[in-house]
Amino acid sequence: MIIERSNTTTLDWLGPWTAIGLIAATSGITLPGGQPSKVNITTHDDIITLGGYVQNGAGLIDVTDLGFEILLDPDDAQLQAMQADMSARTARDYRIRFPAVTRKWGVRGQLAMASNADGTNYLRSTVTVLANAINFNVA
Repeated sequence: MIIERSNTTTLDWLGPWTAIGLIAATSGITLPGGQPSKVNITTHDDIITLGGYVQNGAGLIDVTDLGFEILLDPDDAQLQAMQADMSARTARDYRIRFPAVTRKWGVRGQLAMASNADGTNYLRSTVTVLANAINFNVA
């Protein structure tokens, strides 16, 4: 799986894209998705017709943030650009490419980064794209 960062901030899902080369592993990636809230849509007629059961409908969708871990190289130019985006709260498009699959997914949002050292001489950073929007068909 490849996660790419848009080279522009035009927020149009068109890129151009640059792969984030420091991704540590694919097993810990949280993919975008969503969970709609539950809204009571019961009417007075429903109470009579359906025997007093509440009728539920889908409300606004709570979007799942994209999350992944990267190896932390303080000298890496792409990492420095991501840190600058985080500091400035810059919204940017990110694209997920799956192996042997044509369709790509996208997440638009701002970055959060939490760094740590695991005691084995590897520095890591957990990156979260705080999702403003998701797209399940990005060019």
